[in-house]
Amino acid sequence: MEHIAIFNLQNFSDEARKELKSFIDFLIYKYQINDKEKPKNSSVKKEFTALSIDTKGFKFNREEANER
Repeated sequence: MEHIAIFNLQNFSDEARKELKSFIDFLIYKYQINDKEKPKNSSVKKEFTALSIDTKGFKFNREEANER
């Protein structure tokens, strides 16, 4: 979504113009995107590794688990 606003900067005081310029510089710095660093379609595959758990001696009783 794109929004456009037009201001006549001559209506603002010098201090207000300085603050607006500072704010715009901040927004440009904060939201700048480097295409080289952040590709749009990331082909990096995430890997899930689970712990190996020994379940040979484990016994599950459904009735006990459902008791309140």
